[in-house]
Amino acid sequence: MSKKFRCVCPGVEAIETQGKGGRRNCYLTWSEEKDFLATFFKKAAKGQIPTVKEIKLAFEKQVGQPVNKTTIYRLLDRHQWRKVVPRPSHPKAKQSEQSAFKKTLKKKLNNS
Repeated sequence: MSKKFRCVCPGVEAIETQGKGGRRNCYLTWSEEKDFLATFFKKAAKGQIPTVKEIKLAFEKQVGQPVNKTTIYRLLDRHQWRKVVPRPSHPKAKQSEQSAFKKTLKKKLNNS
């Protein structure tokens, strides 16, 4: 620490200051975003999962200016909304062969 800094703010108060924190550059506040997404959450609960393009158009209409697609992905991430997709499987995969492999794999690993 410089001598000048120590003279102006002596002690622990010199180091332990409130940080600025928060989101300053945002289109909507967090609660406004939550209200905006509420309609899409209701649709999703009924099985009508909205696309990012659909949400983006509605968001641009509410904000009154164009936004990047990344803005929408970050918005969804902030509100813990993600699309849950099942693990991919090969179209020619045979369930019986996979289950047989799972049963014999453990034995093969123990023998080696």
